[in-house]
Amino acid sequence: MNLSEEILFISLPENLKCIPNVYKEMFKGFDLLRDDIEFDLSTENVYDQPLFCNPNVLFDGKTVIWYDFINAGIVQVKDICYEVIEGFLPEMAIVEMIQNVTNHCDINSIVKRYNTLKVVLPKEWTEIIHKNIHRRNVSRSININVIFKDKLSEFSMCSTKELYLLLTSKLCQHPICYKKWTEVFEIEENDLCKVWKNVNFYWETIYFNGSRFQNSTLLYFHKF
Repeated sequence: MNLSEEILFISLPENLKCIPNVYKEMFKGFDLLRDDIEFDLSTENVYDQPLFCNPNVLFDGKTVIWYDFINAGIVQVKDICYEVIEGFLPEMAIVEMIQNVTNHCDINSIVKRYNTLKVVLPKEWTEIIHKNIHRRNVSRSININVIFKDKLSEFSMCSTKELYLLLTSKLCQHPICYKKWTEVFEIEENDLCKVWKNVNFYWETIYFNGSRFQNSTLLYFHKF
């Protein structure tokens, strides 16, 4: 799919081979935060939404990816909508677009999937499509907000520490042994930290284990 900034709206498939690992890790970190992220979508942002691999466009609880649609250039919401009036394109317009790049295609399958696609789009997107036209020449930006400690903040204004803590909270789980120690010795984890320091061992809280690479890529993304 030929996307630019709109790639922020999708969840990349695990088996995708055409993207370097560093970017895969970066977007994987972003996906981990997705439940704590809100996009302030304008009309243009809605029309620019990817149709495939988009966690907001689910069929039977899963994202979809149809290569015959993609090969025909149907990859974003605006590709299935009129250019100068509101509303969705008719079924046969979509069929003709796919027939232009495919010699043999199942018309009934295309029509069925297209109608399914329109149904699974979020209701608020459909309402915008029926009320507002897509202004292709209007400049746009993607506004991202992050929920951190029950507070909504702009992604670009979040500190490195806030993003680090938010990501590690998604990546890490308490080992069972810590729970056992706190029960047996009736001690809190902060006190365990002091114990390790007293025996001259370097203490590193469990929230930082096994997540350095994911965090570094997310911080790179934050600067990007």
